[in-house]
Amino acid sequence: MVKADNILQSSAMKKILIVEDDRFIQNALGELLRVSGYEVFQAYDGAEGITEFRKREIDLILLDIMMPEKDGYDAGSTQTDRSSAAADECRKF
Repeated sequence: MVKADNILQSSAMKKILIVEDDRFIQNALGELLRVSGYEVFQAYDGAEGITEFRKREIDLILLDIMMPEKDGYDAGSTQTDRSSAAADECRKF
C-alpha cells in the first residue's frame, strides 16, 4: 500500500492536484499546501480534474467525491494515458 508520506518525501517540489467544487475549501487547502512548499494545481469538477491530470506530472491528487459534471468516483476511475499500475496504486491508497 502506498502512503502519502512515502510519496512526498523527496526534496523536489511535489505537484498536488486538488479537485474540489467548494471554492472556499479549494482556496484554503491550496494556500496551506503552497506555503508548505508544494506546487498546487486546482480543478473545480471531475472533468476539469481529468484534463489537469493529463496535462501534468502530478504526484498526488486530493479528489472530492460529490461534484458536478463528473463526480470523484467517475474521475478517479477514468483511464488515463499513464501507467495503469500507477492508477491502481492510487486506488489502493
